Amino acid sequence: MTQSPKPRVKKIKSRLVGKKVSLKPVQRARELEDAIADIGFTLNLGRGVDLPEVGIDIKTRDVDAVSPHTVASMTADSIVVTPYRNSNVFDKIQKQHRIKTQNGVVVDEFTYDFSAPYIQEWIESAYEAARAQMIAGARGSYISGTEYGYFEQSTTSENTYSFRMSDSAMTRIERIARSTYSDLFTEN
Repeated sequence: MTQSPKPRVKKIKSRLVGKKVSLKPVQRARELEDAIADIGFTLNLGRGVDLPEVGIDIKTRDVDAVSPHTVASMTADSIVVTPYRNSNVFDKIQKQHRIKTQNGVVVDEFTYDFSAPYIQEWIESAYEAARAQMIAGARGSYISGTEYGYFEQSTTSENTYSFRMSDSAMTRIERIARSTYSDLFTEN
């Protein structure tokens, strides 16, 4: 009987830690996404997770940043008609490969699994609390949720909102979610 081959593991860690990147957040994110694509992953530049073949979103952040973390963006109209479990926010907060930089150099990375039911319940509660306000007609710069997230209006479009989490909330769920997902797998 022939055994099927084991999945190939692509270790991103050894390739990115120490890599020099831009100090500008948007440019830094593009450079790191390109580096991951160069390893052989297919990058999704549209709606949904960045690495659809493995269900993982890529997030970059400078370790000295204190601003809230952006999870995903949606239009106000989409938020109103889309429950959390059908939303882009839900898709992008299941598993994330989080790359941390300092002074333009990658200093750490880890793949987090945020799909645990209690973590998802916390985020869902925040999303649905803010969504309820938007269903009732609330619009503006900030639509509050809970300590695990809220909507913030885009600076480029009044009808687009980003679901964001405070640095302390993200740090808390990162600590809880440290898992065995430190390697990314591809199909055989």
